[in-house]
Amino acid sequence: MTVHGVNVVVGNGLLGSALTSELNSSVPTLMLGRNPNTNLASAKSVISVDFASTLKSLGAIDTLFWAAGPSSPFKVEQQPNLAMEHISYVKKILSSIDVERIIYCSSGGAVYGNSEPGIALSETHSLKPLSVYGKMHMQIENFLKTIPNVTCLRISNLYGISQQPQQQQGLIAYAIRAAKLNIPFDIYGTGEETRDYISIESAARQAVMLSKLKTPTVINLGTGVATSTNQILNIISTSAKVKIQKNYHPKRNFDVEHNLLDISRLRKFVSTEVKSVVDVIPLLLEPIN
Repeated sequence: MTVHGVNVVVGNGLLGSALTSELNSSVPTLMLGRNPNTNLASAKSVISVDFASTLKSLGAIDTLFWAAGPSSPFKVEQQPNLAMEHISYVKKILSSIDVERIIYCSSGGAVYGNSEPGIALSETHSLKPLSVYGKMHMQIENFLKTIPNVTCLRISNLYGISQQPQQQQGLIAYAIRAAKLNIPFDIYGTGEETRDYISIESAARQAVMLSKLKTPTVINLGTGVATSTNQILNIISTSAKVKIQKNYHPKRNFDVEHNLLDISRLRKFVSTEVKSVVDVIPLLLEPIN
């Protein structure tokens, strides 16, 4: 089957689903994943264990959004072979398909490594990832430099209403779960660690806008605002009127202490008027109230 004028989203998790929703309103879009997805109508998605064959069967592809891969940095840290397998898989597929443009969803929260508190990191900053997860994305980015018409989006920490807490991932989702179930919340460090958080919906909207423009090979995609773990927990506690018990543990060697993205380059291409995570958290808590 050959489909002309189609965009493809590889990965049918939360980000892949959000990208597909943004794209499908204006252009034919196919979402490709390995597991059934109930977030979107089945007609928009294909389940496949062999992405390479499925993508080749489509013929020429206008834009391919790559949002697939190991979703849990903690899991990858425990099983580094997952990262090596993913790197090989991405190289094999993206070097062999007929596609006009590739948008690769990388990790702005992991590839840079540590920064000083409040210091925003630009795309030209040296990459010193601490985690296997960050090194995985860095290696894939380096490979993609050899392919024309690729934009790597270094996306900050994602969160969203439909995000479910996974093993050691999704701090905000975990914090909401702790408030909802009245269970302790584990903090690795002091709680003063800071991150740049962006909603899944905002990230998808900006990624789609960028895909329609001629952009540099690398763009940070975040809010340019740093929020600490303690801040998030305090806001959730206040909004939900629930005291969250904090269990502090020693900082792990693969955890980034501070991460803030410089979005100056992003602002040159798209509107970056997005709500702060501080303003969005009360909306995420509506099911609790």
